[in-house]
This record gives sequence, C-alpha cells and structure tokens, in this order.
Amino acid sequence: MTVLRSVRSKTFLAALSVVVVVAGMLMGARVANAAAANTVVATVPVGSNPKTVAVTPNGRYVYVAVAGTNSVSVIDTASNTVTATIGGFDSPQGIAITPDGLYVYVSNYGGFGSGNSVSVIRTSDNTLVGSPIVLGAAFSAPLSIAVSPDGAYVYVSTGGTASVSIIKRLDNSVTMLTGFDGPKELVVTPDSRYVYVSDFNSNTVKVIQASTNTIVASIAVGSVGSSAGPFGVTVTPDGRFVYVSNDLQNSVSVIRVSDNTVVGSPITTNSVPLGIAATPDGSSILVALNGGSAVGVISTATNIMTSTIPVGGAPYSIAISSSGQYAYVSNSSVDVINLLSDVPGLTDVLPPDILQSVALPATGDCIGIDDKNLNWAGATSGGWSASWAQWMNTGKGGAVCNRFLAFNPTTNNWFTRK
Repeated sequence: MTVLRSVRSKTFLAALSVVVVVAGMLMGARVANAAAANTVVATVPVGSNPKTVAVTPNGRYVYVAVAGTNSVSVIDTASNTVTATIGGFDSPQGIAITPDGLYVYVSNYGGFGSGNSVSVIRTSDNTLVGSPIVLGAAFSAPLSIAVSPDGAYVYVSTGGTASVSIIKRLDNSVTMLTGFDGPKELVVTPDSRYVYVSDFNSNTVKVIQASTNTIVASIAVGSVGSSAGPFGVTVTPDGRFVYVSNDLQNSVSVIRVSDNTVVGSPITTNSVPLGIAATPDGSSILVALNGGSAVGVISTATNIMTSTIPVGGAPYSIAISSSGQYAYVSNSSVDVINLLSDVPGLTDVLPPDILQSVALPATGDCIGIDDKNLNWAGATSGGWSASWAQWMNTGKGGAVCNRFLAFNPTTNNWFTRK
C-alpha cells in the first residue's frame, strides 16, 4: 500500500557531480489515504504456512517463520514488502529477536515434530550463524521461543519431551526443565525473573523462576469442568498481569503476577483464540481468533473484548511494533494493522521528496557507485543510509543515475521510493 504521495520534478539532471534536488513545492508532500485505527493497511505474501512473527526493536523489520517453505521471510516495514528470504530451516515455528536486535532465534519443529534444534540469524546480513543449537533427542518438537529482556537466556517450549529448553546465550549450553504436559507458548516478565508457560494438556500456566530454573507455581486457567487448552501467553509491559488464551474454551484468562492468582472470570472471545500480544502502552491485548478470521481487542481497563478487526483466514500469531502503531498478524499471509488513530492525515505536511542524481560512471553501472564519502544534504536524518543498489536506473541505460527519497512519518526515516 502506498502511504505517501510524491510531488516530483520531471527534470532529470545530467550531472558531472552529485546533485540533490528538492522535488515539488517547499511545503512538501502530504499523506494520502490516511488509515483509521484498527484497520488492515497492507497484506504481505510471505510463503506457505507462516507461523510466528516478530518485530525488531526499532520497528524496521518483521521476521516470519514460514513452515511450508522451511524459510524465514524478512519484511521491510517501510514498504511492507519481503526484502529477504532465508533458507536452511526445518518447518520453523517459533521466532524471537534479541533485545539489541542483532540476532533472531528460530525453532526447527520439523515434520510431525521431528525437529530438535534452534537456528540463529544475524540480522546485519540475514545469514545463519554457526550450526543449529541441538536441544535434545529427535522429536523434541520445539515450538515457541522467548528471549529474556536482559538478553542472557533463550527459552524454548519442547512439547515432544514435555519440557522447556533453556539456552544460555553466552556459550549456547542447554538445560532441560521437565514437569510440563504439552507446553505451548511462553513469555518472560520484563524483569527477566520469571517465565510463564502455557501448558495445554494440564490446563495450567506454569511459572519458571529464572534464577533457579525451577517451576515455582502451577496456575489453573479457564472455566472449571472442561479442558481450557491454554495456548498463547503475553505479559503487560509493567509486568503486573499475564494474559492467556484458552484455545478450547474460547476465552482469555488473566493472572496477577504478584501472587500468581487468576483475576475475575475468563474473558469471552469466541472463535479459537491462539496468539496474543500486549500493546506497548498496556491499554489493550490483541488476540488472534483463529476460527473467526479476526483479531480481538481486549481493554485491560475492563478486561472485556471491546471489538474485533477483520483479517485473513485462520490468524495464528501477533507481534506489535515498539511504537504501538502497527500489529503484524500471520494467517495465509501477514496482515498489517494500523492500531492508532494519530496516523498523519491529509492536512499534515511532510518533508518533500528528494531526487538524487549522479552521472553514470564511464565504466560499470549505478549499483557499483561508492557513495560512502558523499554528503547527501537533507537526506541523512532519521537513520537513513544510502544504498546505490536501489537506484531506479540500476545501470540499464541513461546518462544519470537517479533515485527518489521520501519520508516515512511512522518510522521517522527516509526510504527509497520504488
């Protein structure tokens, strides 16, 4: 989806030196088609059977475990397009990004749960680092992954061995903690002290004390008298409450962290709730309603599901950008939901598009130009970095290499318009 409308000059300059042209009127470009809150603004195809999604801390990229193609897709959030596809996985399911944004951990579930490892991606070049970390015997079926906020440990639910595997990032050593019965998703509290694990078959959420790697609490969730099937789990940013989706009862339970007790009655959601996530401001909980092609919005002030957002069929996982602006929902593709009502409107003025031009080299093409020492005035703010590989000319003719830059007000940086 095009978010910005450019105002461009039609004059292309044949330059002997670098030229930066401000295109359009000084008042700049205006936002077109501003989206209302809680609406899907883009749908990104990523491959067959996407599972878990995760957003980098700076909001620039979304990593998607794509089980059907044994790959991980990387979505550029500025353009909502896949810019990299990384292979070498075995039916990947869970995915989590380190707090510094440098690494991505991916669980290799394997066919019919035959997998037993976790792979690591380096985000700087989207390559796999070393060999996969082996968790145990075959058919460990690693599913969900969470990285502790202090970055020291990676927690993996391994349903095939009814356990949680704990990876020490310093040396990739693995500790297996047993005592579970169908562990699904897990989440670490903001202080890194506790890990909450949804234990599907026991209808409980089990609590791991990180300092001792022991289970210190087992909390029954859902309504009494029938199986709840706890699946998704998330914690509020202040660390006070944990929300758990009950797959088999179409509800969400709320746990108070201070004493590990369930608060109130389960929140009715209907339609098979699975993946769940808290907004950064803690005001809402989003839950993927797998049977209803929708995302439910729960108010944490009232613990009532106040609305639903239509999305693609069978939504599974949800990740929310650190700004709280966008939610990314895996279904047959990845839907992008605008969550906030303060998206710039048609009356908001943005910096104008910038046309950059440089003479085509006598030998080579635009892709080969080294711009490390060039000063692109007016286009270096907001974390923008030059990439000659994105020039529209791409060395296929013409005397000038050109590209347009536009400003994205949501991510607060410049991007190359295509």
